[in-house]
Amino acid sequence: MNRVLLLVALCAALGCDVEPFCVDRCDGVDGSVGDAGMSDTGVRPDVGAFDGGVCVPSEDGVEACNALDDDCDGTIDEGFDFTRDPRHCGVCGNECRFPNAEGSCVDSECVVGACSDGFVGLDDETGCEYACPVFPTQAEECNG
Repeated sequence: MNRVLLLVALCAALGCDVEPFCVDRCDGVDGSVGDAGMSDTGVRPDVGAFDGGVCVPSEDGVEACNALDDDCDGTIDEGFDFTRDPRHCGVCGNECRFPNAEGSCVDSECVVGACSDGFVGLDDETGCEYACPVFPTQAEECNG
């Protein structure tokens, strides 16, 4: 019981509305969510901007891959396929890039694809890092 009173007193001291008790978020939004993930400003990082406890669409209301609910529909980063998108593989911004090779996203994991001409991969993880030598060695012919 002392814990609840301490939380109510703390919320009241911080200028929060304590009707009937402000024990979760103290921001005028449904307090059933708890304060997990709250930033120092009191705004959860996984929702759009707040103005008086109301979600305000960001990015002109168009969903961007940024771990925010830009269009305030309650869903974060909808429309992005983290299991197959090589630009957002597993999470936003995780681009599947490998030296001298194509990258693809399979089941949220980056996978080395086909090597560029003249290169081979020495393993299955780092790309196509080995440049194949040309035999016999010859001067490069500028043929455009």
